[in-house]
Amino acid sequence: ANDMFKKLESIGGKHTSKDFSNTTAEWVKPIYSDYRGFRVHECPPNGQGLVALIILSILEKFELKNISKTDYTHVFCEATKIGYFLRDEYLADPELNKLFVDYFLNSNLIDQYASSINMKKAKIYSPSNFPDHPDTIYLTVRDKNGMTISFINSLFDAFGSGITTPKSGILFHCRGRAFNTIEGHPNELNPNKRPVHTIIPAMISKNNKLIGSFGVMGGQYQAAGHAYVLSQMIDFGLNPQLALNHPRIFPNNNVLDIEDDFDLNLINELKLKGHKINYPVPPIGGGQMILIDEEKDVLIGASDFLATKAKINKIGNEYTNLDNKVIIKSTSPDKDLIIMWVNSDKNINMIQMREPIIFEDILDQIIKWTWKKIY
Repeated sequence: ANDMFKKLESIGGKHTSKDFSNTTAEWVKPIYSDYRGFRVHECPPNGQGLVALIILSILEKFELKNISKTDYTHVFCEATKIGYFLRDEYLADPELNKLFVDYFLNSNLIDQYASSINMKKAKIYSPSNFPDHPDTIYLTVRDKNGMTISFINSLFDAFGSGITTPKSGILFHCRGRAFNTIEGHPNELNPNKRPVHTIIPAMISKNNKLIGSFGVMGGQYQAAGHAYVLSQMIDFGLNPQLALNHPRIFPNNNVLDIEDDFDLNLINELKLKGHKINYPVPPIGGGQMILIDEEKDVLIGASDFLATKAKINKIGNEYTNLDNKVIIKSTSPDKDLIIMWVNSDKNINMIQMREPIIFEDILDQIIKWTWKKIY
């Protein structure tokens, strides 16, 4: 701490040693809401996990399977605008602004938000001054005892503040950029206060059992990304890899940032509803996920290829090809089996099992493992 304090003091910082000694880490209780039978667990304020839950709660008010793809995308974007508007208005350090999570997830209030969506016209909100910051790292892991971790870290910008302590090599973040200077605002820049925080690892449970751990990177996009990926899986039956692959869209200050490979006809139809379009944009975030099936003793992992930039060149610890049948077995003592492969689109896929297995035409068979079949 002294190394950090001295470095900041040497460049004109007003910090004191008490600022460091008075700072403590906290164990916090995750917040949650249910989405079509699945419980989604998020980080509480000052994190933006509440925004993901608000978006999902609004989406749940619509029969998304019974509307067109254009209308679905429109509803998602309008729900996201509502969630981010509420974030900018109310989200702050909970110690100084007692934000009642249950109030914002109240069914009657969610009904009002949902009914405010005009299916024919995009709504314009006041511009947000929240800074973009796409530099985030996420990972999730589960060990043989079932301990599962959803972990995320960020310095807010590449190399954070660019300030490093000379002895310990600690690199300071610059999350203070997430404060605003609006007098009286809950997130106004003030001493001994935490800013709005964007990074939000998440988990999914059903019937009081953990069934998934996941995260979506991309700075402030994360809340929208959580809702988008889960909706693709729960509403439309995509498996984790396909949900992470799905071209992303993000309403960013009343403009829809849209990734490449998005349906061009859909984009034109969104324009007719009054949406302003920014297409194509570089990849918006990225994501990883582990789904857990304890009954089958199976883990299904997925990782966004755009985020990992990785390739896997072999399918397991040990394998034998016998007339188009592939026997794959683990060489580890506890017989954990991890099968990883890359499909034709260079997306990473993984399955973990306890015993050797045989697949007829392995790639076709593994691809058929989907969210819907397991859950």
